[in-house]
Amino acid sequence: MGYNIICIAGVFFLVVSLLSLRSRIHTIKTQESTTATVIRIDCEKDNEGDNTYRAIFRYTTRNNQELIYTQTSSTNPAAWEVGEQVRIVYDPENPIDAIMLSFFEAFGMIVILLIVSLAMLVVGGGHYFANKLFESISN
Repeated sequence: MGYNIICIAGVFFLVVSLLSLRSRIHTIKTQESTTATVIRIDCEKDNEGDNTYRAIFRYTTRNNQELIYTQTSSTNPAAWEVGEQVRIVYDPENPIDAIMLSFFEAFGMIVILLIVSLAMLVVGGGHYFANKLFESISN
């Protein structure tokens, strides 16, 4: 019975991840695009006390408004250097709402959710089909 719940949850998370992916692709295609430049690298401590680094970017909107974008994840070693550039997209109605066009920043959480959902489907579905096979053999 528990594996049926895992399978149902896997289907649910699969649908959520695919809808999120579709929404993110639509957002990236329809929003304004510009170049962001790393202006500094902030150093932080992680849970183990190790240094991690988060890039801070500056970008200018179509209306010449300068804004700051902070990388959502921190890394060790630093993934960026001051002066490096990357494309970002932003909502013209709310330009502070930006997405950096790198794989992990744009799709990281969606891919993680997709992997979890597929693992749940493999475990739940595998258990279901194994039980069916064992039932057919024992009859």
